Amino acid sequence: MNQAELDDLWMAIQEIHTFVAGINGISTERIIDRATPQPIYREHLARYKWASQDTAGKDVLDIACGTGYGSHFLVRHSKPASIVAADIDPDAIRYAKLRYKNAGIEFVEADACEAWTERKFDTVISFETIEHVPRPDIFLTQVSRMLNPEGVLHVSSPIRKSGSLADAPVNPYHVREWTVDEFRSLLSLFFEDVEVFGQMFFLVKKLGPIRIPGRIIRMLAKPTPLSSPFFEALNYDVLPFDIVPAKYQAGPPASVIARCRRPKQNVDLKVALAKAMG
Repeated sequence: MNQAELDDLWMAIQEIHTFVAGINGISTERIIDRATPQPIYREHLARYKWASQDTAGKDVLDIACGTGYGSHFLVRHSKPASIVAADIDPDAIRYAKLRYKNAGIEFVEADACEAWTERKFDTVISFETIEHVPRPDIFLTQVSRMLNPEGVLHVSSPIRKSGSLADAPVNPYHVREWTVDEFRSLLSLFFEDVEVFGQMFFLVKKLGPIRIPGRIIRMLAKPTPLSSPFFEALNYDVLPFDIVPAKYQAGPPASVIARCRRPKQNVDLKVALAKAMG
């Protein structure tokens, strides 16, 4: 076998392993678009779709990019000026380089908590990362350092449903999980402007007692745009995995997602460590 055939075989093995784990309900913490169960894949991809509003024509860094599916989505749908995709897992980076070798993405094996580059980026994306790192305060310090002064960070984490911040999460791959308020408080130590959203896992959201599918509202609104806050709320009633402002959520979200702007200087890391770890 030549090298190309060996590479194809190796990729197939990675995909089979992920597929078999998925159908057996085993989490590998690795997303591969043609092997991961579709609901899980769509959940993860929805975050990149949401972040794509801040990537067109920008220099983008995707930290903990995994197998590169999200970076590839951004290249195809928002056309960043450049995109660097980094992950600590050498197998994930190898897969990404093979799968998306012609996509114009720079894949790098790197630790999100170490100073591995001096480059500055307009947009940094890091989904489902911070709950894995031993020191979230150091992670946020490094992210802030790599952002331009007017740059934006998109970051997400599963929401802790019960217990205290010091409790070990149920997921064995996670070090810490936060409530929505705890996550906002932590991020606000590092950024002047923090917008918090929730990712929902059901079809219908509501405004007060009203439940109307947003797709119907949009159909009615086509001839005459509806811009009142009432109709704005109903328009969030779209699809599973939506990322929704808190005031329009019909129930507790599964993940908290934040858009952070204007990184602060001279953050008190002792305070940050306490808020990060409990």
